[in-house]
Amino acid sequence: EGKQLALLRGHQSSVYSVSFSPDGKRLATASDDNTVRLWAVEDLGEMLARGCKLLEDYFVENFEALESLTTCQDSVDKVAVAPGLVKQGETLAKEGDIEGAIAKFEKAKEWNPELELQPEIKAKQLAAPTKIKQGEELAIQGKLTKALSLYKKAQQLDPNLEISAYNWNEICWFGSLHGYAADVMNACEKAVAKAPEDGDILDSRGLARALTRDTAGAISDFQAFVDWIDDDELKAQRQKWIDELRAAKNPFTEEVLKSLLEE
Repeated sequence: EGKQLALLRGHQSSVYSVSFSPDGKRLATASDDNTVRLWAVEDLGEMLARGCKLLEDYFVENFEALESLTTCQDSVDKVAVAPGLVKQGETLAKEGDIEGAIAKFEKAKEWNPELELQPEIKAKQLAAPTKIKQGEELAIQGKLTKALSLYKKAQQLDPNLEISAYNWNEICWFGSLHGYAADVMNACEKAVAKAPEDGDILDSRGLARALTRDTAGAISDFQAFVDWIDDDELKAQRQKWIDELRAAKNPFTEEVLKSLLEE
């Protein structure tokens, strides 16, 4: 809610017109009581500054409002509203606009030199997880070259980025199903290294191994999945794969791969 800056009493009916004098020191009002009144008011600039000051908390959460109110930019406590700039920068970084984020962070530091942030590093660190998410989406669509490129870009943006076993497993599973088993084997191994007891991840590597003719490795991974999972239907399906691999048969026909993609 707004806060009242001044109260002027005198009119006996509704006021339908208000206008400041050019110097901002007087206010003219016209009313349905058939009168026009002139009021001495505090300096318009001071009144605006006071109003801007009252909006500081609002500007922190809605910094775009301050950007559109140029009159307020010289009146507010810039240290107090600098977090609003940081928040905008964080949003831009997560959306992939690294340069825009850096500009916001640099402006925030200009307004509050005490802020502990490194604009370029922070922007890149926030953008990196977005690249991973985009890569996963591309992997699901079968666009593995682009997906792997985004994973690499994420690591370049943030060399300390922790890519989870799940993230690597998405590349492993969907890459294998889309015909890129050999290309995603490294991702499969990274997923297993991070979660060696996770049956789902071993299952994904088993698929990649089977499709690259590492039969013994595939059987080992599928057996680990069978021992790990409680779902009887999935147990039976993997056991069938194991039996066919042992019989030197290929369980992964085009129809099977397509059905796995549709699960």
